[in-house]
Amino acid sequence: MTDFFALLDEPRALWLDVEALKSKFHRLSSEVHPDRVHDASDAEREAANARYADLNEAYNILSSTRLRLKHFIELETGNELEAISQTPPDLMDLFFECGELCNGSDRFLREKEETESPLLKAKLFAQGMEWSDKVQVFTGRVNELITALEAELQQTDVSDLKTLEATFRRLSYYDRWQSQLRERFTKLAM
Repeated sequence: MTDFFALLDEPRALWLDVEALKSKFHRLSSEVHPDRVHDASDAEREAANARYADLNEAYNILSSTRLRLKHFIELETGNELEAISQTPPDLMDLFFECGELCNGSDRFLREKEETESPLLKAKLFAQGMEWSDKVQVFTGRVNELITALEAELQQTDVSDLKTLEATFRRLSYYDRWQSQLRERFTKLAM
């Protein structure tokens, strides 16, 4: 398993300065960017492209709190984390609320797509705004949960792998919900 912390010359830590990481990534990747090695031999270009891809992957993982945490745990344990199998009991209400919101907005979007009458479309515009507002409010709640969890993570002992894994799993749910909500919001805006 590649240690992306080492690849980007970062300390193996739960929390990184993402802006500094971005600067370091740009500096390192510019040295092997495909545009800079187009006159090199095939072997040199291939090596530079592989290095560029590795740096890109490392940056993408380390710049995401959830992915960085997963990578940290996997490096510490030497094992790949298993997929999430159960929703934590204290997230069940939010899980169902998110599902209901997504299902409701999907039903609305289907109705909107099937509507041909300009008068009915105008009526649906207001409903679409209501759905957008609902999605934004729930997204704000999820963002607050992520912010709180990230604050807790900054205070977590790095040797407490059980707590770190539980935090990773919660972040996985929150990220999944954010993605689902972002998708609905985009469709509602069209």
